[in-house]
Amino acid sequence: MKIGFVGNNVEKYIDALRQNGYDIIHVPTISQKNTQEQLLSTEVCFLKDCYEHIELLTKNHNNLFVLTTTFFPYNQGSDSHLWSFIDDTPIGVSIYKPILGENSRILLQRSVEIDEHATLKTSKQQLEDELFILFTQNINSLVHGMLPGEEITIQGTYHISADRTSIEYLIKELGEYTPIQKLWDYAAENQMTENFWDDYFNDISNK
Repeated sequence: MKIGFVGNNVEKYIDALRQNGYDIIHVPTISQKNTQEQLLSTEVCFLKDCYEHIELLTKNHNNLFVLTTTFFPYNQGSDSHLWSFIDDTPIGVSIYKPILGENSRILLQRSVEIDEHATLKTSKQQLEDELFILFTQNINSLVHGMLPGEEITIQGTYHISADRTSIEYLIKELGEYTPIQKLWDYAAENQMTENFWDDYFNDISNK
């Protein structure tokens, strides 16, 4: 069986597929028409990190599976790892099937507990490790369509790159070595402020 894989730094995924007897067409990014045609000739296609290609592939490939270090559908878009702490949303890894014109289906998902002493860098690596384990444990089930999945019916969260401007100061000094506890503290403070104003305006409206 011929399988396509789109993404950078995915060698260990490709090795795992080959060890299970699959032929792989690896495309780091989709930039030319002939590249697209190569992928469309595959029976199954995996995509990791190159999320700008999801819509294109979904339109043309019936068996596209997306691997993400997010608890889909939360924290989609730009800087997903950072926003998972800022927004205090569920953290985990997911493999899902986007379906054109319909809701995506979660095929595999795992919640991940991040150590309170972790940094952005170490927590990201923890998620990467968990995603790879989830993938390797279910390779054949994914490839042969044995996972019906569950339709996504909740909205989730999404950010664009410009959103980062408002919280850049939190990570400016230490960057990827920023302790996630600092981000959680920020999220908790924001929530307290929102609760205060919600209560305040509710009291006014009830008078």
